[in-house]
Amino acid sequence: MGGTSGWSNQAPNNTRKAIINANYDTVANGSITACECQVNSGVTLTVKPNTYLLVESNIENNGTIIVEHKGSVVQHNSTADNTGIGTYTTKKANNSI
Repeated sequence: MGGTSGWSNQAPNNTRKAIINANYDTVANGSITACECQVNSGVTLTVKPNTYLLVESNIENNGTIIVEHKGSVVQHNSTADNTGIGTYTTKKANNSI
């Protein structure tokens, strides 16, 4: 995607909500910093290794959020809500001994 393509309300920042209307991969399209995040139905947000989703407040997930090993999701506001009917998947690498 890059730039503002795929964003319904311009590229997000710490004062603008991220509304994700198309599949988004943080390696291909960049980490996300936003005041809030909304993942729409039928859409997947994949947070890849060494990238992040940084949200000041609420996350509304009506699609799918996948956080891969060494990817990060951070909400600064300790009273922020996580709402929606979407799914969350966390992938962790398993290093056998």
